[in-house]
Amino acid sequence: MYFTEYLPRLNSISVIIDVPGNFVLTDILKLGLVSPQTVNIQIKNEDSPISISLPIPISKLDIVGIKVANNTLAFSIKLMDIKHETIPFTNQSIDQWSCKDLDRTPQINHRHEFKFVCQNCSSLLIDSLNYNFKDSPSELWYEMMDFWHCHKPENHEEHKKNYKGDLKPDNNTVIVGGYYLLERHNQQVVVQGDS
Repeated sequence: MYFTEYLPRLNSISVIIDVPGNFVLTDILKLGLVSPQTVNIQIKNEDSPISISLPIPISKLDIVGIKVANNTLAFSIKLMDIKHETIPFTNQSIDQWSCKDLDRTPQINHRHEFKFVCQNCSSLLIDSLNYNFKDSPSELWYEMMDFWHCHKPENHEEHKKNYKGDLKPDNNTVIVGGYYLLERHNQQVVVQGDS
């Protein structure tokens, strides 16, 4: 049995195949594209190849991240850079963003791989391999500062907002808010008037 998934925003196809428990990568004799939507995998000591139907047609087979674990063979097929007729991630009707959304992306060396690019010019804004991502405490964190304590205050004075600090991520962290990404500095972004 196998599973394939087209990931348009990651420009790849994810492939997962059930294999026997003693399977190792060197058991793969040949892996090739036999038609625009079919990949064949010839396995050692097997008469016929495993035929994988792809969710979209491709013209070139570019395999990345191939691995065997827990009786599954998993890899991604990197797609050529093409313009997709899909709705950008930021325009989709999701309630709020969170790190959970980012955790659904493929992993490389135990880090999730994804990129944020400009919707208008496709310039790279944030590469996940260069940052740590943390959820914002709450959209109302500033207003809630008065109430983040273990015990109620003895005095009943009116709450006064006199905060000395701001919510600022360090240089290698991006804070994921409900509808925004907050980073301390980004060399890829130049604000008009700052140059």
